[in-house]
Amino acid sequence: MAMRHQTMAKARNGFPRRPGRLRRFVWVVCLLFAALPAHAIDSRKTAVALAHQAAKAFEAGEMDRAAQAYLEAWHTDSSEPNYLYGAARAEQSAGQRERAEEHYRQFVAMANAEPARVGKAKTYLTEFAGMRSDEKVQAAERAEKRGEWRVATAAYSEAWRLREDRLALLLKTARAAKEDGDNKQAEASLRTYLARAPGNAPDRGEAQAMLDALAGKPVVVTPMEPAAAIDPLRAAPEAVPTVTEPAKPMSNRRIAGWWTLGSGAAIAVTGAALIVLGKSAEAQFNQDLGYDGTVVHGDLTYGQATSRAAWIGSLQTTGVTMLGVGVAVAGVGAALVLTSPESKVALVPDWHGFALAGRF
Repeated sequence: MAMRHQTMAKARNGFPRRPGRLRRFVWVVCLLFAALPAHAIDSRKTAVALAHQAAKAFEAGEMDRAAQAYLEAWHTDSSEPNYLYGAARAEQSAGQRERAEEHYRQFVAMANAEPARVGKAKTYLTEFAGMRSDEKVQAAERAEKRGEWRVATAAYSEAWRLREDRLALLLKTARAAKEDGDNKQAEASLRTYLARAPGNAPDRGEAQAMLDALAGKPVVVTPMEPAAAIDPLRAAPEAVPTVTEPAKPMSNRRIAGWWTLGSGAAIAVTGAALIVLGKSAEAQFNQDLGYDGTVVHGDLTYGQATSRAAWIGSLQTTGVTMLGVGVAVAGVGAALVLTSPESKVALVPDWHGFALAGRF
C-alpha cells in the first residue's frame, strides 16, 4: 500500500515528459510557417535572375533564347506582367507571330500591366491584324483571277473584319458579290461603306451609284460620326524590356518579417494557453487524488492516476515547447522587420542611457 502511495505521489509531482504526436505536429507547423515566406522570396529572385538572362539574350539578338527565358520568369512569378511582355517582344522579333500575338493579348488583359506598354501591345496587335488582312486580300485577288467570285467575296469580307478601318475593302466585297449574283451581300457592304465613309471620300459617289442601281431607286444613307483612325503608325524600335526588381515600397525581407512575427506570436499564444490548461488540469488532479503527503484519500485507481499524470505532463511540456518556439520565431520576425530597408532604427539618448527608436 505504501509503495502504491509513493508511486501516485511521484505521478502527481513529477509528470512524465513523453514526446507525442502533438509535439511533432507543432514542429511541422513551425517549419511550414518559416518556409513559406522564404519560398516566395526565392521564387521572386529566381524570376528576376531569369529576366536578366533574357534581357542579355535580347540585346545579343538571340530572340528564341530571350523568349524562352522571359516565359520561364513569368511562369516562376506570374505577378509581373513585364516578363510576359518581354516574351512577346522577343517572339515577335523572332518571327513567331502567332505566339507573340497570344502573349500580347494575355498581357493586355492583365489588370496590373503598365498602360504605356499596353498601348504598344495594342499597336502590335493591330499590325498583326493588318498582316492577316493583307493575306486575305491576296487570296481574294487570286480568286478573282480564277473567276471564283464567291471565294473572293468571302475573302474580302474577312479582310475587312480584321481591319475595319480599311473601308475600300467593303467596295471590293460589294463588287465581287455583284459579280457572283449575291445582290443582298453587295447591298449590305455598300450600306456599311456609305455609313462609315466620310462625306468627301473619293469612292463615295461610285458606292452610292452602285447601291441605287441595286435597289432600283435612290437610297440615302446617313454617315456615322467620323471615328478616330485605328491604323497607327508603326512603332519606333523599342529598347530591351526592362526587368522589374522587387517592389521597394514593401521589401521581401519586410514581408517575411511580418509574416514570421505574426506566426511566432500565434504559436506562443497557443503554447501559453496549453500551459494554463495544464495547470488547471493539475489542480483538478490534485483535488481528485486527495493525497495529504502520506495517504491517498481519493477514489482514483493507480492506472487512472498514472494516465492522467502522463496526459497533464505531456500537455504542459507541449505548451512550454510551443511558447519557446513561438517566442524564438517572433524574435526572428522582429529582427527581419528591423533590418528591412524601409525601417528607420536608431539609438537615441534618454535620461537612463539609450533607447531604441524607429519607424516601422
